[in-house]
Amino acid sequence: MDIGAAITTVTASIGIAKEISALVKAANKVEALEKLVDLREQLVDAKQAMLDLREENHGLKAALERREALTFDGKVYWMGDGEGREGPFCQRCRDGDGRLVRLQAGNKAGRVTGGGIIQTPIWRCLHCKSRVATT
Repeated sequence: MDIGAAITTVTASIGIAKEISALVKAANKVEALEKLVDLREQLVDAKQAMLDLREENHGLKAALERREALTFDGKVYWMGDGEGREGPFCQRCRDGDGRLVRLQAGNKAGRVTGGGIIQTPIWRCLHCKSRVATT
C-alpha cells in the first residue's frame, strides 16, 4: 500500500470512528465512547505522520533527481548536458557539505604552449573561496 492509499484508509477510518461515536453517544456507553475517542486521536496522529512522510519523500526524490543530473568533469560539477547545461558548480562545496554553489567567473589565466598563450577561465566560489581553472 502506498502512502496515498494509507492516508485514504486512515481518513475513512476516522469517519467510521465518528459515526460509531455518534451511535455510542445515543446509547450512553461512556467507556466505549472514551475508547473511540482514543482511536480517533491515534488515527489522526497516524494520518499526520503519513502526510509528513509523503512530504519528506517528495523532498528526497527531488534531491535524488538533482544529484543524478550532476556530472563531474574532473574539476567542477555541471547540471544537465550539452547546450542546456548549467554551472559550473563548486566541487569543494558539493563534496564537502552537499551544497550546490554556482561558481562565479573571475580573471583568465594565461598558459604558454608551443603554439602561443592559451587563456583559461578562472572560476571562484563565493562560499568557500576556492578558485578553479577550467579548460
